Amino acid sequence: MRSIVMGLLAGALLAGCATGGANRAALQAEFNSTIPTCDSKEACDAMWEAAQLWIAKNSRLKIQTATNVLIETYGGGQNSAVLAMRATKEPAGGGKSRIVFDGGCNNMFGCVPNVFEAGVRFNKAVAATSQASP
Repeated sequence: MRSIVMGLLAGALLAGCATGGANRAALQAEFNSTIPTCDSKEACDAMWEAAQLWIAKNSRLKIQTATNVLIETYGGGQNSAVLAMRATKEPAGGGKSRIVFDGGCNNMFGCVPNVFEAGVRFNKAVAATSQASP
């Protein structure tokens, strides 16, 4: 009886890992497909301002650096699951730029929130700025 229970527990744990991996891959794909792009100085400036505002409102850490190409929060402490955030404005060719979100933490079990979940929310909020512009 004990071996059956242990087998069921091991199976449940393995299924949870498999589901988590599939979810992570789907989130990563959604994140990569929604990276905001701008094609004019006005649009890029508006999106960059939205990026800084989103990080300021959604990070549990203070912004450490904010320039015309980098926004970065302080890092979390040792073993912290708090997500440190970074956004960069990168040339994409043809006069376009991409606003790219990145993040990480110092916890082997992962960050809170998950970097790809936060990245998708960031991408959608920043991209909505360009859609709201005339």
